[in-house]
Amino acid sequence: MSVLKEPWLSSPAPNFPGRREVFLEDLSKLIPLIDWHFFDLAWQIKSHSEESVKWQKEAKSELNYLLSLKILRAGGVIAFFPVRRFGDSLNVYETVESISEKPLAKLHFLRMQEELDGNAFCSVADFFNPKSVDWIGMFALSASLDLEKAIEKADGDMYLILLLKTRFLLINIHILLWKTLAGRLTEAYSEYMHREVQKKWWGYALGEAFGVRPVPGYPTTPDHSEIETLWHLLMPESVGITMTSSKMMVPEASVCGYYIAHPLSHYFNIRRIGEDQLKDYASRKGWSEKKAREELGRLL
Repeated sequence: MSVLKEPWLSSPAPNFPGRREVFLEDLSKLIPLIDWHFFDLAWQIKSHSEESVKWQKEAKSELNYLLSLKILRAGGVIAFFPVRRFGDSLNVYETVESISEKPLAKLHFLRMQEELDGNAFCSVADFFNPKSVDWIGMFALSASLDLEKAIEKADGDMYLILLLKTRFLLINIHILLWKTLAGRLTEAYSEYMHREVQKKWWGYALGEAFGVRPVPGYPTTPDHSEIETLWHLLMPESVGITMTSSKMMVPEASVCGYYIAHPLSHYFNIRRIGEDQLKDYASRKGWSEKKAREELGRLL
C-alpha cells in the first residue's frame, strides 16, 4: 500500500553522490537559525515572558562568549545513495551501476495505521519510487561543547584552560546552559546543512525549498534501532561522533537522520501499529517477535 499514486516520481541524482565529511568553521552563520522557542521549552520557561527574555539574553551573551573563544566545533558526515524500494523497505546501493549486486544495507520503515492530524496510512517509503531507482540522503552532525575538547582546542593556553574550568566547575548553572546551547546550535547546524544539501550537495531544490529530514526514534520514523544502519553507512567516528552500546550519540549534542527529497514529503506521527504490522516488520528486520515487542512495544 502506498499513499502516493502514479505517476511516480524519482528524486534527481545528487551533485555529489557518496559519503562526504563536512565542517563549519564560522559558527556565527548558525546564530540566525537558532529556534529560541525550544530553548524556553528546555528550561521550562513560558515563551515571550519576562523570564524568557532574561534567560535568552543570558544565553545569547554566553553564546557570543563561546564564539569569541573559538572553542566550538561543528562537523559531521553527509551521504547520498541510490535505492530501490520494496514494499516499506529500501535497498541501499553504493552506486547506480551496482544496483544488480547485493545492497550495502536495507532501511526499514513503519506505516501509520490510523488517521491523525490530517494524515492517514503514511510511510516514509511512500516518498520513493517503487518502479525505478531513487535516491536517499543521510547525515550525522554535531556542535560539541564538551569541556575536554574545549581544553584541547585551548592548545596549552593555561589562562584559557583555567577560565574554562572555573566557568564549568564553580558555576554549575553554566554547565546546563552550555549543554542547552549545544543542543540548539546542533539543531541550527542541522537546518543550515539541510539548506546546503537542497541547493549545493544534492541540488534538488534550487528554488523553493522542500524535503524533510526525519530522525530514527522520532514520530515519523519511530524505530530507533535503524540508527545502526545509518551508522554503518555514514561511519561518523571519523569526525569524532560515536555511539554507545545503548545507541546514544556522543557528543550528546549530535543528530543523525535521513534527507528525503520528494516534493510531497512531510512529517507525520506513527503513534500506533497493529499486531499484523509488528509481525511483518519483525520479518523484514530479521527479528524474533519477542525482539520486535521489546523494540516497538510502546507503539502497540
